[in-house]
Amino acid sequence: AACGFQVRLQRKQMQYQIQVYLPSFMFVVTSWVSFLIKPEVVPGRMALLVTLFLVLINIFNSVRTNLTNFREQAPISSRLNAVDLYLVVCVFFVFSALMEYAAILMLLKKRRKPKRTIDEGLKTIFPMARNGDVNQPVQRPERKKNNYAVSRAPPDTITPHKQALCDNIDAWALWISPPVFLFFNLVYWVAYRHVNEFEFDNT
Repeated sequence: AACGFQVRLQRKQMQYQIQVYLPSFMFVVTSWVSFLIKPEVVPGRMALLVTLFLVLINIFNSVRTNLTNFREQAPISSRLNAVDLYLVVCVFFVFSALMEYAAILMLLKKRRKPKRTIDEGLKTIFPMARNGDVNQPVQRPERKKNNYAVSRAPPDTITPHKQALCDNIDAWALWISPPVFLFFNLVYWVAYRHVNEFEFDNT
């Protein structure tokens, strides 16, 4: 007669799913909203993407810190963890959205020529340099009281070709990013669930 027992260990994934996976997933989905914002709204779109990028980096660093503290008395594996892989992919998606907006800004960038040369600017700032009299008091240029009479440079115009190209880039990014990210989530959860079941069958 023989007797024995079997020990089956199961990881508690609910804590990581609520604190790490769900916020990271939501941040990546929020980054897709930037594709709907006009490229001319630079502060709003840039602030959204940079904030999401920094938040994901903070989540990644906090997870790595917690795992390091947990492994102080255990051997450290050189393999990439499941949580690390998921966070790295999320950071990559937000970084890709940021680089896509940077490419649009490069297309919209227009070389501006200076209105005045350096000598003309210095003569405007220091009028005494014209007459050569150092002791002569500096006379400030008269300001026009009428605000509508002040001449302003015409605003930078965007050609229809560039505007259509930027809209197409945003549209393609909006159509490509969600399916790719959802496909990654499908492969990720199926693969790691299969790995856990395989490990339990071999124990």
